[in-house]
Amino acid sequence: MGIQVCENLRHLTSKEQMQRLIFFKELNIYDCPCLKERCKRDEEEWAKISHIPDIFIDQDSILSNIFL
Repeated sequence: MGIQVCENLRHLTSKEQMQRLIFFKELNIYDCPCLKERCKRDEEEWAKISHIPDIFIDQDSILSNIFL
């Protein structure tokens, strides 16, 4: 799944809805400055995406805690 060029996007959908997306293997967030900060490890949105194995924010790989 990819989210691109959403300058004002600050939140993803609810944690419950995001965790229903169990088949997602990769999430790419690109050029979304507000969301970028909130999706880093230990930030507000991290709990919503941490179940996704491969997470990329502005092309930088962010490892999910599944493998830690």
